[in-house]
Amino acid sequence: MNILLAEPVSLTNDNENQEKTIVEDNVYDFYVEFVDDFTFLIRIVGKDTGLTYQKYIKSTDDWYRENMMSFHGLFKNAFKLFHNCLVKKDHRFTYHIVSMNKSICLNIKYGDVFNNVDHTLDIPINQSENGYTYDLVVSCQNQINAIRDKVTQLITYSNTQASSNTQASSNTQASSKELFSCNGNCIYKGDIVDKKRHGKGTEYCDTTGRIVYEGEFNKGYYHGQGTYYIFGTCLVMSCGSGNKSISGRFLNGLIHGVSETKSVSRVYYELYDHGELIHSSSNRSDITTVEDYKQNQRLKQLKEQRSNRGHRRS
Repeated sequence: MNILLAEPVSLTNDNENQEKTIVEDNVYDFYVEFVDDFTFLIRIVGKDTGLTYQKYIKSTDDWYRENMMSFHGLFKNAFKLFHNCLVKKDHRFTYHIVSMNKSICLNIKYGDVFNNVDHTLDIPINQSENGYTYDLVVSCQNQINAIRDKVTQLITYSNTQASSNTQASSNTQASSKELFSCNGNCIYKGDIVDKKRHGKGTEYCDTTGRIVYEGEFNKGYYHGQGTYYIFGTCLVMSCGSGNKSISGRFLNGLIHGVSETKSVSRVYYELYDHGELIHSSSNRSDITTVEDYKQNQRLKQLKEQRSNRGHRRS
């Protein structure tokens, strides 16, 4: 049985004496999400502690401006670097995390014959309204509950004398459960496989309790048919049941293909290419597939080029 160790609790505010611990990569869940064209969010959640660390990266930040050349001046390349490394687990990247008192230090490296990337980012803890000490107490309680659950599972397994094959299949069997944040708020209800959201479920905003997304999940990500809700100006991407909803198919966490968007005043249709909006219309028949849209755009460009050549000759 693996014993979960609580993070060191310090009641002092002395930043110079922060505890530093190098942690294993598999103790965190990573989320990298676009907020708008000029902002994306990095959210890191401790699997055992329940502590959440998050940081908004903006195109106007000093950190981005200092490293702009490594992204070839494109903000979306900064998003892709963190998303490919942390979410997609691209083998070309390596990352290390150092856990400190009230933050974690994330270092990402990538190198080949053309590029050599080495970025370090300090990501602060997302404290609840009750304060940092309270969050640590909740974190310890979460770890105690995790140990209790594992002990209960071992006792149940011993009493039923289940075979190893039965145990292996039960590890991947979907079960309907709830997930809670370090603040004690329910942030997910639905199917869970191997400690990840997998199947059908509903995600809730940690701060408001509103629905963020409801639909299908795959290995922790929005994947399949679902509806994504946007409410007001909440900083956690969206807080649903409010001003706007986007229904369609999701691919590895990003909306892809034709979607139906509903707002308070109207219904319209949008076409997304892996999260990037490429076309919008109030008429459903105007929206085709991503492949057809790109083909039509290429044909238009060819016609324009031919037309321009004709004008030059005349």
